[in-house]
Amino acid sequence: IGATVSQALVINFNGVTAGGTDRFLGTTKDDGTAFTANAEVNTGDDYTVGLALANESGAELTGELTLVAPDGITLDVVDADAVVSDVVRTGPFTWKFRMSPQALGDMTADLIITVALADDMPPGFYTIDGTLKQISE
Repeated sequence: IGATVSQALVINFNGVTAGGTDRFLGTTKDDGTAFTANAEVNTGDDYTVGLALANESGAELTGELTLVAPDGITLDVVDADAVVSDVVRTGPFTWKFRMSPQALGDMTADLIITVALADDMPPGFYTIDGTLKQISE
């Protein structure tokens, strides 16, 4: 018998947006636990990726965001509104954060990822992959 594991922390459908770039495509995994962000970036440029999240648990929870990006890309993550707090970088590619039960799944970005392309990187399309994991309630 197979088991289905679900979590209360998810990315809203179409909840991946961008600012500062003209060419962007963001997609989410069907279960809302992962995303891919593709953008055309020029040398030395930066842009932002916004994640609209939902907390379906009814209680405050701790989440973990893990990002994978090509070498030469610098990443930073900050909270964008009052439903996410205490964003802390815990490793080279991971951040933990607290999320209130009031995060009901609107399309407002709750986390903002700043993506910067190094000055010695060629312009082009770059992909960032991210996963969300609920750590605790």
